[in-house]
Amino acid sequence: MSIPIPRFLIIVLGAGLVLLLACVILVFALRTIRQNNTDIYRREALEAIKLRTNDPQWVLSELAEMQKKHNDDAWLSEHLILAKNGEWMAYCSTCSKTNWKIQDIFLCKASDNNWYDSTYHFCVHAIVLQANGQPDSLRTFIAQYGLHKLDETPETTSR
Repeated sequence: MSIPIPRFLIIVLGAGLVLLLACVILVFALRTIRQNNTDIYRREALEAIKLRTNDPQWVLSELAEMQKKHNDDAWLSEHLILAKNGEWMAYCSTCSKTNWKIQDIFLCKASDNNWYDSTYHFCVHAIVLQANGQPDSLRTFIAQYGLHKLDETPETTSR
């Protein structure tokens, strides 16, 4: 003898399954959107950094502009970070608070001629950098913010 399942329960369970499936599809779609947009940002940022650092005068003129600030943030510009020991990083950075379609990402070419990336959350306008203050060196910056050396760089991929 089978117990009949009320029609209402079947409808509720069916609707719940449809809703669950829609949520799963939405999560995967959003993840794909974020990954695709992050990949686009990454390519564009690496190219922008490459263009800046390929100009031998860019770093010098950026440093000169930074020195004109005469404030505590004279070591940080929109595209350059200067360590206390004189090492520098030409960078691009964004966070998901600025654009939800892009994951937190930091990319840079440093004065050691290496490229680095990180998913550290520097927040909007890199306020975490401002709050933490000027790094002592490239080495301390790499350790503090979990930078990883890139194997492929604009120089190796454009050949």
